Amino acid sequence: MGPDASGVLQYTADRKVSVHIMTRAADRYFAYYGDYEVDDARGAVTHLIELSSDPGFVGARNLRFAALEGEGAGARLVLSGPMAFDGESHTIRVLWVREAD
Repeated sequence: MGPDASGVLQYTADRKVSVHIMTRAADRYFAYYGDYEVDDARGAVTHLIELSSDPGFVGARNLRFAALEGEGAGARLVLSGPMAFDGESHTIRVLWVREAD
């Protein structure tokens, strides 16, 4: 969605994930919800999409390689991996920054 996008990523203790991403101009919005699985050996997380603003993503398994930098407020999580968007295959890299609790 480009470098001007921002959003919210939430993981819960009961293995649910929720993602909301929007461009600053608010002309593009993408969201999904589902379960997640962690693979510590691969340094990866897989999002199993149950609901999505794009119905084509429902049922998808999105593998993301994860890199965590720091702890607490200001910690950075980088998720990267393949993803099809607008009918084309892309390699995405999304940087999430943790806010204060």
